[in-house]
Amino acid sequence: MREFILTTNRRGSNARTTSLSEVTASSEIARITRTIQAGGGVGRMYFRATYWSARSIDGAAIKEGTVVHPIQRIGNTWYVVAEGRAPEQEAA
Repeated sequence: MREFILTTNRRGSNARTTSLSEVTASSEIARITRTIQAGGGVGRMYFRATYWSARSIDGAAIKEGTVVHPIQRIGNTWYVVAEGRAPEQEAA
């Protein structure tokens, strides 16, 4: 199972390794409003009545209209994973 480092601040002093399935099991959902390109591209999402910048946590492309789980926010950018995306899947 793929794992990611999720931090609660920019310095990483509270960093811990978490499996993607552990996070998505109870997280909130959002909708992508501008496609996120593969390889770290920035798209847009609608979440909590606000439009935010969004990146895929694993570098995968995510199409407009896709339901995602916001995982971590750094500044005004959320790192997200697509709904139903298995942690073992590689980026397309």
